[in-house]
Amino acid sequence: TAFITHDDIIYIKDGKKDYFVRIRDIGAITSSSEYTEVLTTRFKPILARRSLKEWEGILPPAHFSKIHRQTIVNLDYLEKLEPLSNNRLAVHLRSGFPKLATD
Repeated sequence: TAFITHDDIIYIKDGKKDYFVRIRDIGAITSSSEYTEVLTTRFKPILARRSLKEWEGILPPAHFSKIHRQTIVNLDYLEKLEPLSNNRLAVHLRSGFPKLATD
């Protein structure tokens, strides 16, 4: 599988709405069942019917890392990881992204 680059644009369908998202604008991707929620700098969270494993197979590994079984982050936006109780993490991202908590 070939990785896409940080400058590439990817098509994501969320229900009836279509998005064209530049890879570098993705701050984090979280998993929920067979869907993933894509947090970007330009749009509200996008619900994509793509697994976290599929995302791992295409995102450029120099910029994206799986930090938890349900969370991939763009390392360019990662400010800090804060340990919480029960092996959970608080994920702090820059640029107006909400704070995430891993499950």
